Amino acid sequence: MSKDAKAHIIEAAKRVVAKNGVHNASIQSIVEEAGISKGALYHYYKNKNALLNDIMDQSLAVSTDIANKAKSGQYTSEELQEILVDGIVERFAKKDDNRIQYYLSQEAMQGNSEIHARFKEKYNGWVDRVEEIMAGVYGLPASKINRAIAASLIAMVDGQVLQILLEADIVSIEEYREFWRLFLEAGLPAFLQYLAEAESK
Repeated sequence: MSKDAKAHIIEAAKRVVAKNGVHNASIQSIVEEAGISKGALYHYYKNKNALLNDIMDQSLAVSTDIANKAKSGQYTSEELQEILVDGIVERFAKKDDNRIQYYLSQEAMQGNSEIHARFKEKYNGWVDRVEEIMAGVYGLPASKINRAIAASLIAMVDGQVLQILLEADIVSIEEYREFWRLFLEAGLPAFLQYLAEAESK
């Protein structure tokens, strides 16, 4: 199975979904965008949901890469914080990918059980990666609240992404960058220290 051919199909599908939404992204419109036959697409994907699943898989790649760096021991805490900030700001810039995520979220909430199950799996994967990153950056010991912290950090990014997609113009990307730099450098460590002290009492 050609990875290049699949990547070409995925990129074409992403462009169509970003422009038209999930419901209006027909197999026909995707093959036309990709410049291939339906038979060629069906060689790799049995249906549109299978293709959408692969699109969702790509969204885990960045957090997995950062988690691997955090576990490698090759980076200082400060370097990992900078990698995290860069990763978050890079996510903000991916407007088409972000639009696709929200289209897929809507599809899941409107009753597409396959996409809904995939989202649950993906969010659990994202939370796992963020927990690993926190352990690597802050030497975080195991705690029952870690998962809630990780999920909340993801929710913060998702909310900021939505504001950017809606062009709410609340703050600039550079202001977001500065917030995340300060939050990861001082705010989150202070909160984690508070939790550690509270648990030791």
